[in-house]
Amino acid sequence: MGVIAVGALFFGRGLEGFLALSTTALLLWFASEIGELATMGNAYMNFDSIEAIDPGEQRIQGLARTGALYRLRIPDPSDFRLVTSLVRGHGQANAA
Repeated sequence: MGVIAVGALFFGRGLEGFLALSTTALLLWFASEIGELATMGNAYMNFDSIEAIDPGEQRIQGLARTGALYRLRIPDPSDFRLVTSLVRGHGQANAA
């Protein structure tokens, strides 16, 4: 939609088309960002769903409850160590 708005700016006869399209594009983008932020807090992985732990990148990869692949990067090293110890401890508890 933004590309069409820029095309209307260069090839159109006035600014009205550009303003209408660019405003619509910005409102759609804003609505999608709000929707993403509203639903992001509901995403989680069970300990059993974690497939890979990458200590170099401080990432955990697994399947979310919806079945989608979910990658989580934990920037703080101490938080990453805490989460990975919980994941590994949970795996040991299940094996017992």
